[in-house]
Amino acid sequence: MSLHRSADRWLALALFAGVVAFVVSLPNNLGESDESLILYEATRILRGEVLYRDVFEIITPGSLWVFAALFHVFGTTLTVARAAMAVVHALIVLLVYATCRGLGVRRGLAAAAGLTHLAIGQPVWPYGSPHWMGTLLQVVLVWLAAARPLRGRLATAVALGLAVGTLIMVQQHKGAVMALGVGLLLAADAVADRRLGGAGDWRALLTSELACAATALVVVVVPMGVVVARAGVDAVVLALVHYPLHNYPAVVGAPWGEVNFLNAPLAPYTLPGLLRWLPGVLLLTAARVVWAWRRRDSGLRGSVAVLVLGGASIVSIIYSPDFIHLAFIAPVMLIAAALALDDCFVALAQRRWEPAASFAISVLLLSALATQLTRNWQRVWTEYPTPYLTPFGRVDLRDAEMVRQFDVVRRLAAASPTREALAYPGLPMVYLVTGTDNPTPFQLLGPAYNGLPTVQAAIDTLERRRVPLVLIVEPFVQPDDPMVRYVREHYDRVGDSSVYRRREAP
Repeated sequence: MSLHRSADRWLALALFAGVVAFVVSLPNNLGESDESLILYEATRILRGEVLYRDVFEIITPGSLWVFAALFHVFGTTLTVARAAMAVVHALIVLLVYATCRGLGVRRGLAAAAGLTHLAIGQPVWPYGSPHWMGTLLQVVLVWLAAARPLRGRLATAVALGLAVGTLIMVQQHKGAVMALGVGLLLAADAVADRRLGGAGDWRALLTSELACAATALVVVVVPMGVVVARAGVDAVVLALVHYPLHNYPAVVGAPWGEVNFLNAPLAPYTLPGLLRWLPGVLLLTAARVVWAWRRRDSGLRGSVAVLVLGGASIVSIIYSPDFIHLAFIAPVMLIAAALALDDCFVALAQRRWEPAASFAISVLLLSALATQLTRNWQRVWTEYPTPYLTPFGRVDLRDAEMVRQFDVVRRLAAASPTREALAYPGLPMVYLVTGTDNPTPFQLLGPAYNGLPTVQAAIDTLERRRVPLVLIVEPFVQPDDPMVRYVREHYDRVGDSSVYRRREAP
């Protein structure tokens, strides 16, 4: 083993271990909506409920199955989910580093590129989330494609198909876009190979495209066939096609790089302006492609891979490109940024002071990242100082008021004939921290998102099952909401809390 490879492996191991240690040292600040939703749905699957029939979700089941399997093996706690996400973030950092090194980026810059994800990406959405699993798989695609020839490499085409199929199983919308990107990349790589003096065997291209597509189809069709057999075609189509295309866009969407009142609390942990402009680095990658094309440079292939898959990743979040969604694709852009910065040092390679400048820039970047990580760690522990022991393990909360609200639910649920409760229009963390059960399939429920017939069906469920508790999240409901009207007619508010207890029949 050469010193070069040995040094890279030791540094990669250190990066992996350091990222895992850092992420698990953060508070268990359970995400109130999206994280709680996914983790609670995983617990429902674990106890035998059927996804898309008994449990409603608008993404493919990959991440839910992962969390359910982890809960089955290690226990149903937030700590288990956060440890899993620590590994996911460590793999993202590791693969950014490995891809940069495979493309010839200097070691210090490659490490800085990886750690930038931990400093400005991870804190944007510090939760257990299918989004980060999707990010990992996007980086896997770039890693597979950027530093190795694709033409005639059947094993690489199969690996790309495995990654695409898995991404579709985690987030179908990202997977579909990245599948198109990989198909375009294989064709672009064949063109680049011809430019570099290769044979330009189009039969090899067709074989690669077919192998990649067939592998992805197997990864998707087999498990989804089981899902459809259990839940039914109509339920799966409603959840995975109709809702994402019609219901979800009606309530979710944001301008490019937006910081709004909902996501603003996370903005101080990152640099929203940097995330907003970071995708522009692909313009430098495009210039690199043109330069390599004209000179028939061997770096053409890697640059094409970063450009094509980077462009596809942008398209994959264009439905709501606020600064949080931009963070989900930032690792791919960081690879492009590291390439561009490294090119600056290559241009100065004949200067005597180039090695010193390269070292100084790397140290400066790494020092700035260390400062940002320290600041983030201190800030998040300041914001979540209240540990709370729950049926879902230790959860760190913002203040004692949340503890009081949850204690009310737990006390009333313990005295009720069932532990059923509904958080409306949605606060899924209630179910996890209080040990209550949602009597409906929907963790998020409201007229604007689900439609009035679905809300009425939930009201009928409350009436039929005599559900003892409802928690109304006041800021997110309208006074004329039919669920709110029903609750006020049939439930009594408990003190000054947001909890309503079913009124005894006369």
